[in-house]
Amino acid sequence: MARDGLLFHVLARVNSQQNPVIATLVSGAVSALLAVLFDLKVLVNVMSIGTLLAYSLVAVSILLLRYQPDPSSPASIEKTTVSRMAWTDLLIHPDIIPSHHSSRLVACTVFILVLFICAVCMLISTKLPCLTSGTLWCVICLCSNLLGILLASLVIWRQPQSQKKVDFKVPCLPFLPIFSIFVNIFLMAQLSYETWVLFSIWLLIGFLIYFGYGICHSTEKKNKDSSLEKPTHLTNSTDSNVTF
Repeated sequence: MARDGLLFHVLARVNSQQNPVIATLVSGAVSALLAVLFDLKVLVNVMSIGTLLAYSLVAVSILLLRYQPDPSSPASIEKTTVSRMAWTDLLIHPDIIPSHHSSRLVACTVFILVLFICAVCMLISTKLPCLTSGTLWCVICLCSNLLGILLASLVIWRQPQSQKKVDFKVPCLPFLPIFSIFVNIFLMAQLSYETWVLFSIWLLIGFLIYFGYGICHSTEKKNKDSSLEKPTHLTNSTDSNVTF
């Protein structure tokens, strides 16, 4: 990450044997400090919630990428530039290949789906006695959110998937990634309030480092800036030749 510019560049330095000595010392010192300040069980829970969040993001990324149109396909370009389909048309008569409209519909539906899943997991985790006693409003809230998850899953299932040939594809789309998201969020909801507070602080520190340093010094940004400067140099050289 330091080599890519997302972390401080000094952490990317290696010795003559190609060992990242500075990064090893810094990460070891931070780990030792956290072990001294916090209980080991709390640190394990924070590590668990971070891992579950990463797995959930992977599952969401699978849903988004599988329904993205192929930029090199002329049919998808034609659909994006010419056709202006309504979302109802995408549900009733979906295309064979993904388009810009179908991928945007999937992205919005995935966002709503995650909200429904979070609501169900919070209800099960915090209102379990209310549900087991059969309280009407708890049962209605649970059933309505479960119905929303089912409808969102069917909307995503109706959309065309990418036909791009790859070595491996996740089977049973979109239901397997959706089930993975549900299980991960459910396990995250079982963790204690203290774990969530520490995880939020850790995320805040990560966001500060990324938006304060990484996003400005990343190699991806430098490559984009250099690619934008090349056409300008070509235009200037062409203008000078014409003037000459």
